[in-house]
Amino acid sequence: YSLIGGIFVSDEIQVGEKLVLLPGLRFSNFSLYGPRDQYTYSNPEDKDDFEIIDTLRFSSGGVASRYSGFEPRFSAKYSLTDKVLLL
Repeated sequence: YSLIGGIFVSDEIQVGEKLVLLPGLRFSNFSLYGPRDQYTYSNPEDKDDFEIIDTLRFSSGGVASRYSGFEPRFSAKYSLTDKVLLL
């Protein structure tokens, strides 16, 4: 099974009467858990079952893979009129 989590922070910056900037930053994490087998191939670009040279076994609940990182975000909105916005 896998688990995905993240946290997001943002701000709203008014630039003049019509323009609002919305910068943000997200931190994401993805974890893949066992039980599972992870194979090592003699040629990683051509994953042929006959070319397996090693097997890593992850027990139930063991972390097989984990990826995390920051993801910048940005948007803006512009007021054309009191009732019409461009996003």
